[in-house]
Amino acid sequence: MRARAEGQTRVQANDLLGLLRWLVPGTALLMGRPGQSRRQLETHLKALRSDRFVLLLLRVSSEKGARPLLGAVQRRLRGYDFVSLVEPDAFAVVLQEISASQAQRVADRLGGAVKTAEPGARLSWALGVGHAGAPPDRLVEATARLARAEMELQPSARQVV
Repeated sequence: MRARAEGQTRVQANDLLGLLRWLVPGTALLMGRPGQSRRQLETHLKALRSDRFVLLLLRVSSEKGARPLLGAVQRRLRGYDFVSLVEPDAFAVVLQEISASQAQRVADRLGGAVKTAEPGARLSWALGVGHAGAPPDRLVEATARLARAEMELQPSARQVV
């Protein structure tokens, strides 16, 4: 009788651990659909309820462009972070409740994901620090300009707006 109860407890614990694996950041259960355009990004920013967020814009120089890399990038994010294609060679990530220095570490991690998925790709990125009520189109445009300039000047450099 006791052995049967222990066996049932072990099975329940294994079931619970299996469920918890789906709740880890980057798992399919928590990931939303990536945005496919700049308009979807701006719509997401307008609806954002966070007082503090960082817009991370990554520009990729590769033959395939940025679209094939969205999945690899999204798997490195938390479930409530938002990733969207902005241009054929650029995507943006909205990181909520995070400081600029933390966002820089996330950018480095995402850069590693891009390099793994597309070894020959060059990457530049820029950060825009936003707040509730800020016009999203201006933040997206300013951050995109910085990332574009960094790609032209020095691909590994980083800028914060």
